Amino acid sequence: MTRGYLRAIEIRGFDPTSPEHLFLAAYRALAKELHAQMEAAYRIQANYNERVLVGLDSGREPEPVGMHVSIG
Repeated sequence: MTRGYLRAIEIRGFDPTSPEHLFLAAYRALAKELHAQMEAAYRIQANYNERVLVGLDSGREPEPVGMHVSIG
């Protein structure tokens, strides 16, 4: 189901000369990337929480595996 604010480019087709369509395409790309980044952060945090629950990490101090993820 197409959301109302993206309907202009989803149903009627994309018009690269339309400022509205250009904005909506950029907005959609930004929202998709933000969602992907937030989902990845959630999964990393959930994995860390699981490591704490099973006793692999203390949860009270930075762990080497966590530092590797946050740095790089």
